[in-house]
Amino acid sequence: MVYVPTDERLWNSVAETLWQLDRKGLMLPLPDVVVGCCARRIGAVVLTTDAHFSCIPGVQVISRPEA
Repeated sequence: MVYVPTDERLWNSVAETLWQLDRKGLMLPLPDVVVGCCARRIGAVVLTTDAHFSCIPGVQVISRPEA
């Protein structure tokens, strides 16, 4: 786990991402978008089986750790 500061820039990014997704007809849970925006900010990869993260632009997702 990595700490990512939740400053005004991050929340603006979350709001913009939610707006972009809404324009595409996608309604993702707020916590998923916050985590995705945090990962995008620091260039982290999200390890998950939750398909929502693949919808967030600029977020790299893997479903299992690489060997």
